[in-house]
Amino acid sequence: AFSSNWTAVGTRVTWPNTNGKLQAVTGSSAVAISVLWTPYSIGYVGSDSTMQYSLPPAQFITPSGMVQGLNENTTALAALSLPLGSDLSATIVNAPYPAYPIAGYEYCVLRMSSMGCEKAYWLQRFLQFTYSASSQTLAVNLGFTPTKSTVMEQVMTKLSELRCVDTDGSKPLVSTLKQRYDP
Repeated sequence: AFSSNWTAVGTRVTWPNTNGKLQAVTGSSAVAISVLWTPYSIGYVGSDSTMQYSLPPAQFITPSGMVQGLNENTTALAALSLPLGSDLSATIVNAPYPAYPIAGYEYCVLRMSSMGCEKAYWLQRFLQFTYSASSQTLAVNLGFTPTKSTVMEQVMTKLSELRCVDTDGSKPLVSTLKQRYDP
């Protein structure tokens, strides 16, 4: 989930001084390599880095004492275990066994009415493809769990509400602009 208080986006975190007890590195590749070469280490990277560097996923001992590993089925079960909020966000923490206990959705934070119409039109088209059934095979090939159909439907509904700022200052629905940008 994300905070509605976010006003800036960045990719770098300044970690506190840990007196040598923790090692801080910058970037997913650096985290993956550091985990590979440091015995008993723990790092957090996306599935693309785990595949690229052949990192094994963490195994967890659940509150009921079961050992749970990561695979497509356990991640899909985690995704099925919770509904999305009205802002289409969700955090999967402590999902019940046999679901993987920690998982998450990839997010795109989108302003719903403040960009120019041509940019908004093509962004909407890209996101519609991203959340279409035909893109799910690509996602699986990249190590992601397919998005469940109910989530894709919610995203498509939200995308249909996207508005833009036209040259005359009006805010039309982006979906009404197909003739203008993609005849």
